Amino acid sequence: TDFDKIYFEEKYGAPYSVKIQDVMLNCEKAEGTALSSFSLDNQGLVTDTATAKDATFKPLSPDMAAVAKTLCAVSDLSQFKGTGTLTWRNKPMAEAAPVQPDLERNTPVALARFALPAQVTRVIDKTFSDPQQKPAFLSLTFTQNGPEKDGLTQTAKVDTQPDGTVLTITKMSIGNAVFYSQYQRLFNIVDVKKWEIQSEAPWVSKTLENGITLPLKPGETYSSSSQIGNRDKPDTVKTLSQSCVAGKEWHNAADINPNFPGRYLEFICKQDLGDGKEASGDYAYFEDLHAFIRIGFQANGEAKRFTFTDVEVMR
Repeated sequence: TDFDKIYFEEKYGAPYSVKIQDVMLNCEKAEGTALSSFSLDNQGLVTDTATAKDATFKPLSPDMAAVAKTLCAVSDLSQFKGTGTLTWRNKPMAEAAPVQPDLERNTPVALARFALPAQVTRVIDKTFSDPQQKPAFLSLTFTQNGPEKDGLTQTAKVDTQPDGTVLTITKMSIGNAVFYSQYQRLFNIVDVKKWEIQSEAPWVSKTLENGITLPLKPGETYSSSSQIGNRDKPDTVKTLSQSCVAGKEWHNAADINPNFPGRYLEFICKQDLGDGKEASGDYAYFEDLHAFIRIGFQANGEAKRFTFTDVEVMR
């Protein structure tokens, strides 16, 4: 099919103005099945492909039936000639290109396309109904280095949003591979939305329970839980949960990095990241920032700690 305009695949944002299908025909029953399809832009470059997992024969549409009738009447397909000529040409866009997460500036536009249910927005509004609960910074950037010499390195940018949540984009390097993720969170620890860039769409909270309110107290236990869903996996719902125990005393934030202000309280958390298995995450809650940052994890009864460089706080 040669379209008059350029369209975009909803899932991937891939542009196309021509669609080509590889179709198998059953001439006796006037049925057909598409084995694979190809999307091409207006210059003939392939932008997306799809292969049928369960190719089943179905009755042909009137347009396809006319083509099939001609094809089935040909004894030697090498002699078959189609009608018209496909000409590659410039075409106008039918709509604006779909928004993808901004990997450099950490803008909220892409995630904002995926609305939160009313129950979740009520929890967010209640959590930050007192402005004193909101983050005490505009933007925060840092590099997080793994506990091993050849461990993972991750850079992060955390930006405060008008509703009190924070938007965090991370860049993780593993060898020569780079992975980006963008999160909307409460206090930078409770996920509301998350988009792992290699995924087609973000995971969005369907329910949310938050037990974190300020001020936090040493020795107390704080928990949160949610159910998240993905538009492209409508039958899959994951449960996220965490239970965090606060340390007994405050520490100097400069011990983690000189550019962190004030003091911090350490939290040891047991988490379910959506796979039903217990995971470990240790966090520092920075009192002057009203935000958590993961500082390590527990392994075989031993605390493993990250180191932090390139820390910048913008008020």
